[in-house]
Amino acid sequence: MPGLDIRNLFLRDRKRNFFLLCLPALLALDLKSLARASIAEKLGIMGRLSFAKLEDLQSKLGVTAGSVNPFAVMCDARGEVKIVIDKNIANCDCFNAHPMRNDRSITISGAELLSFLAQEKHEAIVFNFASI
Repeated sequence: MPGLDIRNLFLRDRKRNFFLLCLPALLALDLKSLARASIAEKLGIMGRLSFAKLEDLQSKLGVTAGSVNPFAVMCDARGEVKIVIDKNIANCDCFNAHPMRNDRSITISGAELLSFLAQEKHEAIVFNFASI
């Protein structure tokens, strides 16, 4: 399937703030460095980051482990999850993502994703994760 492959991380900080990070599949990310990066203050990250519990994943995003995807914010009616998109995805002509289940994939553009997120009242923060 042509297009950039992505991975999605559902994280929480020590104050139980939740974050959905979307980044290129092959990009390494150090969570300790992210918690100290300039973006941490903008996101309101308090302390270290860790993967959210399965119960939180299901209650906040309505998906199971292995199915985390940027479209899941439509299940976050309270707006409790902050979504951060890597700049390479936001600017991409086409990338591949799971549409709420991990046995399917769709290809869309970064602009289409940002439009969808705005319609769902989740303004994405675009960040260059490679800069960490």
